[in-house]
Amino acid sequence: MRRNLLFVTYQNEYFDDGLTYAIELARTLDKDLSVLLVQEKKGLMEKFTDLMAASAFAEACEPDAAIQIMDEGKPSPASDSEKSARTLRKCAIGGVNAAISKSDKELLPAIRYAVKQFNIEMVLLGPTVTGDQRLSARELNKLVKSATTPVVTIAKHATAA
Repeated sequence: MRRNLLFVTYQNEYFDDGLTYAIELARTLDKDLSVLLVQEKKGLMEKFTDLMAASAFAEACEPDAAIQIMDEGKPSPASDSEKSARTLRKCAIGGVNAAISKSDKELLPAIRYAVKQFNIEMVLLGPTVTGDQRLSARELNKLVKSATTPVVTIAKHATAA
């Protein structure tokens, strides 16, 4: 059975940051690429703020705005299929076989499940996962210690101002 590299990213508008690097690494190592799209979880304060804003719109007889606020950040089926198609297209152009999976689990359990499920040789954490301090040093350390495979973080390129 062929071993894969696992590229982990959040399902947001920047989901493909770091994908080019993962494709190049997979092609260089002659591996297949498994892409894991994890649902980004909001923090407690963000949830509370959204709830308060939605309730204010609902009280002002604006139910559509309230629903839109509460559904913000949840990927639609159309955007999911478009992201999957775009990712598969990039991988095919890069000459790498790819498989895409989505998870509603928290980040660490989703990675552990994917490593067991897909015969993973290396985990690549995309910039959406590691950037803006979304993954704490404690969580990363816990992942590295419990993982049976190497864990690599991909940083976003710094832009010149």
